[in-house]
Amino acid sequence: MAQVVVRLYRPDDAPAAVAFFGEAAGLDPTLQAVTPDGWDQYCNMSFNAGARDFAIAERDGALAGVLMSYGGVWQDAAFRHFRIVVHPHHRRQGVGTRLLRLVEAQDDPPTTRLQSNLIGTWTAGQAFARKECFRIVRSQIFMTRVGPAPDAVPVPEGFTLRAYRGPEDDADWTRLTLEGYGGTPDFSGITQDDLDSYRSGQGFGLCFAERDGDVCGLCHTMDWQDEGPCINSVVVTAKARGCGLGKALTAAGMRAALGDEGTKISLNVVSDNEPALAIYRGLGFETTDESVTWQKPR
Repeated sequence: MAQVVVRLYRPDDAPAAVAFFGEAAGLDPTLQAVTPDGWDQYCNMSFNAGARDFAIAERDGALAGVLMSYGGVWQDAAFRHFRIVVHPHHRRQGVGTRLLRLVEAQDDPPTTRLQSNLIGTWTAGQAFARKECFRIVRSQIFMTRVGPAPDAVPVPEGFTLRAYRGPEDDADWTRLTLEGYGGTPDFSGITQDDLDSYRSGQGFGLCFAERDGDVCGLCHTMDWQDEGPCINSVVVTAKARGCGLGKALTAAGMRAALGDEGTKISLNVVSDNEPALAIYRGLGFETTDESVTWQKPR
């Protein structure tokens, strides 16, 4: 059996990584190809620290596996989040195991847990997590809507919607993102560099909701790889919920992202978030897949 060589990822590995994901997705439809711009944007998100903890596995001189890994803190406990993708031609050859052993050695002292998000239809990834004694702790639903933009939804009395004005809105953008997503187990904060990356990305859209001068909601849309527009985040503060503001915000974001012609738009949402699911189903979204968070304490 050929030796598997694992080494840290280098910036000049980017073209090979993009080609790797494209070829792997062509052989296994449960995987996803990436674009050069999308890969670069992902590597440079603040939590990934320029792909500092990424690694690749080579076998017979070929790129056989890619590890994406970052550390974070949730509820004062450190964690290590990762994703391992092994090329279909190199599975069951110890590639994934070698990359996981690297993940386990990346923190000193060890973090409290390891975790990974895996698409529900990705049977190879699910089987590997189960073999390594990970357990499921939560799931997210992927949803898609195809067709023209929805009709405008009336904004509840007392609220107004407006577009992003520029960096002067960044403090509210950060505050609302933290309120909406700070409690999720794979959230490691949002920085000014993240906001700059989103703002310069393809298909960027951001609208806010206000009441009496208080910014109390947002809808952030963007283009995701070659998949087209997606809703990246919708947040409504606790005191503004229950009046229909979330649906009005989401519809406004969709209308801006889809334009006059309309196309496919996607999103993901935690599977037990019934209020959000009701909004998205009411706007025509349908479930297409599931992402499962697997976790193992250390």
